[in-house]
Amino acid sequence: MLSNLGVRQKGNARRMFLQVVVLLLVPYALPLLMPSWRWLLAYDVAVAVLLTIWFTLWYHAVMTTPTRTGLEGIGLVIPMCAAISTAAGTMVRTVTLFVRARSVVGAISVLGAIILTVAVLVWANR
Repeated sequence: MLSNLGVRQKGNARRMFLQVVVLLLVPYALPLLMPSWRWLLAYDVAVAVLLTIWFTLWYHAVMTTPTRTGLEGIGLVIPMCAAISTAAGTMVRTVTLFVRARSVVGAISVLGAIILTVAVLVWANR
């Protein structure tokens, strides 16, 4: 019985790690891969349109549902995590487009990820 519990906990830890990577790191890294400000602008507009559609559908689904389960907030939190990570990645990429030194660009990208992580942790533990 105890050995089965350890396997279950390990599986949950892997699942949580995958969720963190998908919800925070991938949306942060995608804007950093944009080669120019035009690509970055197109990416940001596409993300803004998709998030607007998502929030509109979420709002209508919550307002028209006759029963409340208390889990409606999860449908809002998941895209908000991706939106915040995308915004942070976009801000970092905008700064790196202005700076031309390659060594500084790498440092700014890493510091941006660290600042994003610290900001999320401080906000979550307030």
